Amino acid sequence: MFFPFRHERPNEYQINNWFAGLHINSDCRRIETALIGLEGCQADSPVILQKNMSFDLPIEISSAFEAIQRRFMEEPRRLTQWSMLTSDSRTETNQIQRSVDDKNSFSQGGNHSQSEVKIDTATKNVVFPDVDNLLREMETLKIMLTSVAEEAIEELFAYSGIARENVILLTVTDPGIQVDTTWGITQRELCDSSFLAVKTGLNILNALPDKDVAVSGQGRPLYPFPYWIYLNHSEQNRLLIDLGQTARMIYIPNSKGDSPWNNVVCSAEIPCGNMINFFTEQISRGKSLIDVGGRLSVQGRCIPELVQQWHQIFLQIEKMTSIDYSSLFLSPNNTIYPFLYQIDQLVQKNQWSLSDMLCSCVHWIAETLVRQIKTSSFSSDSFNIIITGKAKQNGLLFNRLSMLLHPQRIELLESLQFPEESFDAMAAAMSGVLFQCQMDMNLPHLTQAKQAVVLGKLTPGEKQLKNDGRND
Repeated sequence: MFFPFRHERPNEYQINNWFAGLHINSDCRRIETALIGLEGCQADSPVILQKNMSFDLPIEISSAFEAIQRRFMEEPRRLTQWSMLTSDSRTETNQIQRSVDDKNSFSQGGNHSQSEVKIDTATKNVVFPDVDNLLREMETLKIMLTSVAEEAIEELFAYSGIARENVILLTVTDPGIQVDTTWGITQRELCDSSFLAVKTGLNILNALPDKDVAVSGQGRPLYPFPYWIYLNHSEQNRLLIDLGQTARMIYIPNSKGDSPWNNVVCSAEIPCGNMINFFTEQISRGKSLIDVGGRLSVQGRCIPELVQQWHQIFLQIEKMTSIDYSSLFLSPNNTIYPFLYQIDQLVQKNQWSLSDMLCSCVHWIAETLVRQIKTSSFSSDSFNIIITGKAKQNGLLFNRLSMLLHPQRIELLESLQFPEESFDAMAAAMSGVLFQCQMDMNLPHLTQAKQAVVLGKLTPGEKQLKNDGRND
């Protein structure tokens, strides 16, 4: 098997290769860490989990991240402005300079008005309003998040029993800020790899999406290959349903045949926890951000007209480009709000309640996931279903899914002895293994990249540099 996972370390295994992973979730509310070990670095080397931890991030960090996301969505042109002003790419700089014509305006992106975008005729520099404040907010968030990440790493090693000198790589992944500009897609990481390398002494691997974007990929999803490594079975096919802020399904084929990971399938992403939380906040008037156990969801009625309306709305949204479903319910100026107005008018006209709206959206999520399964390329295969993600705690959603999928066998990720709260950190650690082995990690049929490539940018740790005699 390919990097076979062992839930317990047999006595005969001599673990001499350690890899750590740190993952920050999509809304910057939780951070998780994991430390995995391998007997060797070949494809048949057994993998064990030594230690994993997770905890909530300070509210100051999640609030700052949400505020920055709102800023980006409220004025989409800032995305291009910020990308240009912070780019280290000489090629991109030259493209920007060439786009300034003799009339001091942009030959591309001509919707900028003279009052919004100005050009210093003496230096030919592009000047944008309020960008300094946005950059300052970004740097403040980076400092706070990196500091907490350092503490999380220190705590992981304090309880792991493994000396950090034996760790080959620490892979760090965070939601970052991905910007689709006139000049292409750019990704900005939120954690400072240089700071972490100096403070922890570890080799830091980060910026996983960059290489995929460089070969015309979308920079995501990047974890399906590590998921396959952990969850593949010699005989069974598996379907992982991740009910997080958004919901996505990943089909894990069995390990038979050559390069079976190239048969991994990812469904289209749909809103999930973020949608439920949005209506929960409306119903509770801001007192509750999460519908714990689905107690509010079950107080409403499922209105078929509302379920159908949601279906029609997201058919329209799917036709739009560059939709970030994880932030779809954040800003009043976002894509979803004109459609929310339609829903609100329909609810008022029929005298339905907000609870009815919440209940109906939960039914829509469950029905959409089941519809995706039935119309998928693997629908005729035999497979077991694994459910993970915080939104599964909504009892109505979980029960509705179970009912619609009956008699399909459903099990939770925890039942396979994987720590759900740190599974993405384990995937990050496995990304480090693939980098060390110089194995391609992105799956082009999922990211739309032109080719498979080794992912990540390496920042040598301070202690490693000293040990190698290169830091005199």
